[in-house]
Amino acid sequence: MSDRIEVVPEWALWGKEPSGLSARVLRCSDGNLSEAGFTRILQRYSTGTHTDLPQVTLSWGNAKGEAYIGMAVQRWTDGRDHTGRKIAMAHYCALPYSRLARPVSYEALYHALSEWQPPPEGGAAPALRLPVLRPEAIAPRVTEHAMGVAALLLTGTPVHIVPSGPVPSYLERLRFLDTVASLLPYGMRTELSAATWVSSTSQSRIRLAFTRHAGKTPTPSAGTSYRASSNWGTPPRPGTPNYWPPTPTPRSARPR
Repeated sequence: MSDRIEVVPEWALWGKEPSGLSARVLRCSDGNLSEAGFTRILQRYSTGTHTDLPQVTLSWGNAKGEAYIGMAVQRWTDGRDHTGRKIAMAHYCALPYSRLARPVSYEALYHALSEWQPPPEGGAAPALRLPVLRPEAIAPRVTEHAMGVAALLLTGTPVHIVPSGPVPSYLERLRFLDTVASLLPYGMRTELSAATWVSSTSQSRIRLAFTRHAGKTPTPSAGTSYRASSNWGTPPRPGTPNYWPPTPTPRSARPR
């Protein structure tokens, strides 16, 4: 059995044109996910305004009966908008979950996307070749902190991770997200959103993210609820400020 999986992603380029006022889908694939579908996903899992790029956002979606696992990698371009501000571009790829019969890591997907380019207009998208996730590669990274965060996510509680000192590199943050995800049932990835960084002022629906200050989570059925916050490297524990709320979030109120 091969130690790699080949999968053709659906994709979108998300950014701002020099004359544009806001970010939008600039180009996208012609598959189950439409331009409107990509727009809904990328707006729903917006992480706010960044000054430090690249950043990585993990998301999910559904289209025509297929579940998708998505990743957006946002980087600066050489362009500037009409006000002179730098323009950021996000490459977004959505992988059909039905093609991922064997687990792959988010870090492997990130490295594959770093070398992947969308096809020219009208061309076919190249396949991504992803190594199968090996538990022995993840095991040394499993810490009490990662296990505590995974336990919170299993209750439906969104988690903000707040660095108490120097901010880890975005790759270190991505590896931590990957480690936490590996401790969850694999099928949860079809409803898991995470980010290497979100703005503290963003009303984000992302369930797991690094940020400067823990914020609130908008939920469609329960108004606004608080996230649990966990200082970087410190396991969240019941009865401490790092674990809040102490009761599980009802499934109907979980951010999606």
